[in-house]
Amino acid sequence: MRFLSKLSALGLTTLLCACTITDVTRPDLQTAESLNWSAYLEAIPDISGGISDDAVVSAWWELFGDETLDALIGTGVEGNLDVAMARARVRESRALMDAEIAGFKPRIGVSGAGEAQHLSQNGSLPVGSIPGFNVDQIVYTAGFDAAWELDVFGRNSRKQDIAIARLQSVEETRRDLTIALIGEIARNYFELRGAQLEQKNIGGIIDGQAEIVETVSVKRQYGEASDFDVERASAQLAEFEILSSPLEARIRGSIYRLSVLTGQAPDTLTTQLMVSAPLPTLPSLQMTGATSDLLRRRADVRRAERQYVMSAKQVELSDLSYYPTFSLFGGVGPNSTDLIDILDLKSIAANVGAMASWTFYDNGVRDVQNEAALARLDQARLAYRQSVLGALEDMETSTLRFTQSVQEWNLQQSVERSRVRIAKLARARYDGGSGPLLDVLQTELDVSNARVKTAKLQTQNLVHLVSFYKALGGGWAVFEDGE
Repeated sequence: MRFLSKLSALGLTTLLCACTITDVTRPDLQTAESLNWSAYLEAIPDISGGISDDAVVSAWWELFGDETLDALIGTGVEGNLDVAMARARVRESRALMDAEIAGFKPRIGVSGAGEAQHLSQNGSLPVGSIPGFNVDQIVYTAGFDAAWELDVFGRNSRKQDIAIARLQSVEETRRDLTIALIGEIARNYFELRGAQLEQKNIGGIIDGQAEIVETVSVKRQYGEASDFDVERASAQLAEFEILSSPLEARIRGSIYRLSVLTGQAPDTLTTQLMVSAPLPTLPSLQMTGATSDLLRRRADVRRAERQYVMSAKQVELSDLSYYPTFSLFGGVGPNSTDLIDILDLKSIAANVGAMASWTFYDNGVRDVQNEAALARLDQARLAYRQSVLGALEDMETSTLRFTQSVQEWNLQQSVERSRVRIAKLARARYDGGSGPLLDVLQTELDVSNARVKTAKLQTQNLVHLVSFYKALGGGWAVFEDGE
């Protein structure tokens, strides 16, 4: 009784001490427009409850109104091998989490055995002095066994939290890969259509320059042009032909890349995509909500937050290693030396009990392990802050590049319109007999050059817009069904 009293006192003391276990609580993420980033970076938000998808358009690629692009992205998300491997890792992590959680519940088993024994006659039980006692026996046993570790201090609940956070981290990795894939498909598609448009425009330039060479050659025959004029026009024609040469390789390279991104052989999409199509027009930006809302959408920030939660729970679990564990166990079943009596109620044996285990000295092993857990928590906190800073930089940089690209494109459109007006004036002068044909051909060539530059900037705008939407972190929620 004295021992039980001491054990009860020890248990009560331990229960009271459990209140000192570190519980890393994360404040809610601030959502004000004027976000204080210094304070925000010190906070670790808990965003596991779900993310609203209202901040930006989810399926942003549909804003371009290109059915081919939509189909490529749908095929890519389903067939891309990197994303498929990420989905498999999610299934693995979910199965491991289920196994971890199931291990916290009572375990029930059934067993049966037959054992031949020879008992010592000089043992603690003097069987040799018992008349008629057979020291050689065959014992048959069967029964049900049950065991359950009680979650007195929350050890199992911490393990469950760690398993859930690990699964969520793996899910965010898959989402991050999905976002990167969507952006890569869109970028390569726009570069493909831009290269095809550039090839078409340069083809027009080559035709115009060839006409200039022919005109200058005729004028030389009549003494109206020199050999210098012919050579210069021919050299310009050769330069444009050189510019046209690598475009075919760029076009096929983009097609091969798109095929592989969608999980297919490199030349699978050649027949479909070699047919030129217009470059999609630039849609208006669709963005609302606070900067904090946009950050909460980014899978890399969400993954870093989940990894912080996992590290925090590991610290709490490490704290619990200083406290005892309690478990219940029991069993019931027959035990008989005669197989015929195995079903006799008199053969039934049963046991039930409780067990406490506490390591009160381990030469500092738990102290070192706890210090390591705290160091990992610091790393996770810094990694989270770094992911937020990287996300902010990504958003600011992509916004700046897109804005500047649009400004350049607008200026180039003005230049193109001016070139068109000049070409019309040159044509009008020639038709009226006051201007040479060479001026008409040169101004029309200038128009073609301006269109090539405009098309390049339009492609650049689309690529920068893709980077902008990637920085906002949108797109993964569209493909969440069935995951």
